[in-house]
Amino acid sequence: MAKGNNSQGREKKKPKAAKGAPVKTAPPPKKK
Repeated sequence: MAKGNNSQGREKKKPKAAKGAPVKTAPPPKKK
């Protein structure tokens, strides 16, 4: 159960951060 919660929390934090300042860090990793 802890692993499932972590997976959902990380996925929700990734989209929110990518829309904020980490927008430059999101494009590079996506191209790789």
